[in-house]
Amino acid sequence: MNDNKAPQLRTFSSEEECLNYFVTKICRLKIRTHDGYEVKIRPNHFKHAFYEDDGKTTQGRFSFHRAKHMDWIQPTLEHPVRCHQGWDYKRARLAPFKRVSYCYQTFIVVIEFRRNKKTGEIGAEFITCFDANRSFDKISRQPMWDPSVLSDI
Repeated sequence: MNDNKAPQLRTFSSEEECLNYFVTKICRLKIRTHDGYEVKIRPNHFKHAFYEDDGKTTQGRFSFHRAKHMDWIQPTLEHPVRCHQGWDYKRARLAPFKRVSYCYQTFIVVIEFRRNKKTGEIGAEFITCFDANRSFDKISRQPMWDPSVLSDI
Protein backbone atom coordinates (compact mmCIF):
# COMPACT_ATOMS: atom_id res chain seq x y z
CA MET A 1 0.00 0.00 0.00
CA ASN A 2 1.13 3.61 -0.35
CA ASP A 3 0.45 7.08 0.94
CA ASN A 4 0.29 9.18 -2.25
CA LYS A 5 -2.38 11.86 -2.14
CA ALA A 6 -5.15 10.62 -4.38
CA PRO A 7 -7.20 12.81 -6.71
CA GLN A 8 -10.70 13.67 -5.57
CA LEU A 9 -13.32 10.97 -6.06
CA ARG A 10 -15.99 11.72 -8.65
CA THR A 11 -19.70 11.36 -7.89
CA PHE A 12 -22.17 10.34 -10.58
CA SER A 13 -25.94 10.46 -10.29
CA SER A 14 -26.55 7.72 -12.87
CA GLU A 15 -24.88 5.09 -15.00
CA GLU A 16 -25.68 7.19 -18.10
CA GLU A 17 -23.90 10.22 -16.66
CA CYS A 18 -20.89 8.06 -15.85
CA LEU A 19 -20.80 6.48 -19.31
CA ASN A 20 -21.00 9.91 -20.93
CA TYR A 21 -18.10 11.18 -18.81
CA PHE A 22 -16.07 8.06 -19.60
CA VAL A 23 -16.61 8.37 -23.36
CA THR A 24 -16.23 12.16 -23.65
CA LYS A 25 -13.39 12.67 -21.15
CA ILE A 26 -11.54 9.52 -20.12
CA CYS A 27 -11.45 7.86 -23.56
CA ARG A 28 -10.02 11.06 -25.04
CA LEU A 29 -7.14 11.40 -22.60
CA LYS A 30 -3.64 11.34 -24.02
CA ILE A 31 -2.02 8.93 -21.59
CA ARG A 32 1.59 7.82 -21.65
CA THR A 33 2.79 5.45 -19.00
CA HIS A 34 5.69 6.44 -16.77
CA ASP A 35 7.93 4.46 -19.14
CA GLY A 36 6.60 6.10 -22.31
CA TYR A 37 3.95 3.75 -23.74
CA GLU A 38 0.75 5.22 -25.14
CA VAL A 39 -2.41 3.81 -23.56
CA LYS A 40 -5.69 3.61 -25.45
CA ILE A 41 -8.96 3.61 -23.54
CA ARG A 42 -11.96 2.61 -25.59
CA PRO A 43 -15.68 3.02 -24.86
CA ASN A 44 -16.19 -0.75 -24.94
CA HIS A 45 -14.03 -1.05 -21.79
CA PHE A 46 -16.71 0.67 -19.71
CA LYS A 47 -18.59 -2.43 -18.57
CA HIS A 48 -15.48 -4.41 -17.71
CA ALA A 49 -14.13 -1.55 -15.61
CA PHE A 50 -17.28 -0.28 -13.93
CA TYR A 51 -19.54 -3.30 -13.53
CA GLU A 52 -19.19 -5.90 -10.81
CA ASP A 53 -20.57 -9.35 -10.25
CA ASP A 54 -23.97 -9.25 -8.62
CA GLY A 55 -24.33 -13.01 -8.36
CA LYS A 56 -27.58 -12.87 -10.31
CA THR A 57 -26.75 -12.06 -13.92
CA THR A 58 -23.86 -12.82 -16.25
CA GLN A 59 -23.41 -9.11 -17.02
CA GLY A 60 -23.29 -7.93 -13.42
CA ARG A 61 -24.42 -4.49 -12.35
CA PHE A 62 -23.07 -0.99 -12.62
CA SER A 63 -20.89 -0.05 -9.63
CA PHE A 64 -20.90 3.53 -8.38
CA HIS A 65 -18.04 2.50 -6.07
CA ARG A 66 -15.84 1.52 -9.03
CA ALA A 67 -16.88 4.56 -11.06
CA LYS A 68 -15.96 7.11 -8.40
CA HIS A 69 -12.28 6.25 -8.94
CA MET A 70 -12.39 7.00 -12.68
CA ASP A 71 -10.17 10.08 -12.43
CA TRP A 72 -7.45 7.96 -10.83
CA ILE A 73 -6.73 6.03 -14.04
CA GLN A 74 -4.43 8.52 -15.73
CA PRO A 75 -2.25 9.42 -12.72
CA THR A 76 -1.94 5.75 -11.74
CA LEU A 77 -0.56 4.91 -15.19
CA GLU A 78 1.68 7.96 -15.34
CA HIS A 79 3.12 7.74 -11.80
CA PRO A 80 2.74 4.22 -10.42
CA VAL A 81 4.36 3.14 -7.18
CA ARG A 82 4.79 -0.38 -8.52
CA CYS A 83 3.94 -2.51 -11.54
CA HIS A 84 3.28 -6.23 -11.32
CA GLN A 85 2.52 -8.92 -13.88
CA GLY A 86 -1.14 -9.32 -14.69
CA TRP A 87 -3.20 -12.47 -14.56
CA ASP A 88 -4.91 -14.42 -17.33
CA TYR A 89 -8.14 -15.64 -15.72
CA LYS A 90 -9.12 -17.87 -18.63
CA ARG A 91 -5.84 -19.81 -18.49
CA ALA A 92 -5.28 -19.35 -14.74
CA ARG A 93 -1.69 -18.18 -15.09
CA LEU A 94 0.46 -15.07 -15.08
CA ALA A 95 0.16 -12.92 -18.19
CA PRO A 96 3.48 -11.20 -18.93
CA PHE A 97 1.94 -8.78 -21.44
CA LYS A 98 -0.54 -7.51 -18.84
CA ARG A 99 0.63 -5.01 -16.26
CA VAL A 100 -1.05 -4.09 -12.99
CA SER A 101 -0.15 -0.63 -11.71
CA TYR A 102 -1.02 1.02 -8.43
CA CYS A 103 -0.40 4.38 -6.92
CA TYR A 104 -3.29 5.29 -4.60
CA GLN A 105 -4.29 3.04 -1.73
CA THR A 106 -5.48 -0.30 -3.17
CA PHE A 107 -6.75 1.08 -6.50
CA ILE A 108 -5.25 -0.79 -9.47
CA VAL A 109 -5.23 -0.26 -13.23
CA VAL A 110 -4.67 -3.15 -15.63
CA ILE A 111 -3.31 -2.61 -19.14
CA GLU A 112 -2.27 -5.03 -21.85
CA PHE A 113 0.63 -4.40 -24.19
CA ARG A 114 0.27 -4.99 -27.94
CA ARG A 115 2.25 -4.32 -31.07
CA ASN A 116 0.60 -2.18 -33.74
CA LYS A 117 0.59 -4.34 -36.87
CA LYS A 118 0.87 -1.34 -39.19
CA THR A 119 3.56 0.68 -37.44
CA GLY A 120 5.31 -1.99 -35.38
CA GLU A 121 5.13 0.27 -32.31
CA ILE A 122 4.29 -1.16 -28.93
CA GLY A 123 1.42 0.43 -27.07
CA ALA A 124 -1.03 -0.54 -24.38
CA GLU A 125 -4.76 -0.89 -24.06
CA PHE A 126 -6.67 -0.23 -20.87
CA ILE A 127 -8.37 -3.38 -19.62
CA THR A 128 -9.92 -2.49 -16.26
CA CYS A 129 -9.52 -0.71 -12.96
CA PHE A 130 -10.91 -1.25 -9.49
CA ASP A 131 -10.30 -1.01 -5.77
CA ALA A 132 -8.50 -4.29 -5.08
CA ASN A 133 -9.03 -4.05 -1.36
CA ARG A 134 -9.81 -7.77 -0.90
CA SER A 135 -7.13 -9.02 -3.30
CA PHE A 136 -4.44 -6.35 -3.00
CA ASP A 137 -2.06 -8.50 -0.94
CA LYS A 138 -2.23 -11.26 -3.53
CA ILE A 139 -1.69 -8.80 -6.41
CA SER A 140 1.26 -7.13 -4.70
CA ARG A 141 2.94 -10.53 -4.23
CA GLN A 142 2.85 -11.25 -7.98
CA PRO A 143 6.20 -10.91 -9.78
CA MET A 144 7.23 -7.42 -10.76
CA TRP A 145 6.42 -6.61 -14.38
CA ASP A 146 9.46 -7.06 -16.63
CA PRO A 147 9.66 -4.74 -19.65
CA SER A 148 11.97 -7.16 -21.45
CA VAL A 149 8.91 -9.32 -22.27
CA LEU A 150 7.87 -6.71 -24.82
CA SER A 151 10.54 -7.92 -27.21
CA ASP A 152 8.42 -11.09 -27.58
CA ILE A 153 5.28 -9.31 -28.74
